Parts: sequence; structure tokens; C-alpha cells
Amino acid sequence: MENGVFHSNLKNIKLLNDFFKEYTNELLHHLKKEDGEVFPYVINLEKCIQNKIRDEEISRVIKEESIEEYERGHDSLEVKLSDLKNLIIKFLPSVLCKELCQKLLTELFRLEKDLENHSRIEDKVLVPKVKMLEQKYLDIHGIAR
Repeated sequence: MENGVFHSNLKNIKLLNDFFKEYTNELLHHLKKEDGEVFPYVINLEKCIQNKIRDEEISRVIKEESIEEYERGHDSLEVKLSDLKNLIIKFLPSVLCKELCQKLLTELFRLEKDLENHSRIEDKVLVPKVKMLEQKYLDIHGIAR
């Protein structure tokens, strides 16, 4: 293999590695936000509705950061994962590491499927349920959106 091709491949691998690290950080941030903010918010919202408690923080979140804001945020994760797969297919030299590249792509396709299922559950179950709860909370307390 020519030295220039090898150098180019190393550069591509570094770029892919950087992209993957950035994607990983973004995914972890999303999951931490769910665990640390979204799920506790939903639980607190439901408690406030059940006990007919008006909570100023809940009221503020509904008006300023409703679940619709959260809903818009996770589409980019799926697009970036697709971009990563496409970059690997296009730029990784499979001749040098064919088996490793195939394993990596297989795992990325699995991750993509898992994230699609995750997003579908959020879109079809969580988000509609929280929208309903937010509206119910506003109705109970006579708050206009």
C-alpha cells in the first residue's frame, strides 16, 4: 500500500473516531436528560394532577419547556447515526480490516434499530401521554397556555 493512501486512511479513521465520540457524547447527554429531568418531571406532573397541587416549577416548564421541546430534540440523533454509518461505508478501507468493518457496521445497524424503537416508544407513548397530562394540569388549575 502506498504511503499516501495509508496516511489518507489514518486521517479518515481519525475523523470517523472524532465524529463517533461527538455522537456518543450527544447520545449520553440525551439519555441523562431523560433520566435526570424528563422522567422526574413526568412523575412530579402526575403527582400534582392526582393531588390537585399547583406547582410553580411545573407551570413554568409547561409554558417554557413543554414536552414538545423535548420531542423536537431527538430526531438529530437518528440522522447523525445514519451519517456515521454512511461515512464508515464510504471512507473506511475495508480491504485492510474487512472483518472489523463488518462487525462495526453490524453493531451500528443494531444500535440504529434500538434507537428507532426507543424513539418510537417516546413518540407514540411517552410524548402523547405527557401532552395529555400537561393539558390536564393546565385545565385543573385554570392556566392558559
